[in-house]
Amino acid sequence: NDDNDIISQAKGLITNDNNIIENNNNANTEINNLELSSDRDPVQELPPLRYEKPIELPNMIVEGNKANDVVHSLDSMLADELEAKKRGIMSVEEFEKVKRQMAQRQMERDQKLR
Repeated sequence: NDDNDIISQAKGLITNDNNIIENNNNANTEINNLELSSDRDPVQELPPLRYEKPIELPNMIVEGNKANDVVHSLDSMLADELEAKKRGIMSVEEFEKVKRQMAQRQMERDQKLR
């Protein structure tokens, strides 16, 4: 009886193995059929894209409701003016002052030449 049980268990395992092999073969056949089907367009590869760091948003957008506050607006104007001075950018008043000085010096040179 024990031998018959072992033989029947072995036959069951062989049957299971055969089923697994058959399922595997069926799956491979389906994969091959998919690979061989020419009715699909080939996938086009995109060229690599260069990443550029995005520019920062203007303070007006980032700060939102603070832009409507008068005190905050004046503070931001002062900060912008200080930053412009650091960069060497003149204000309109400074530009007019330098322009007047240059005109004055030109007039003095012209008078010396006469």
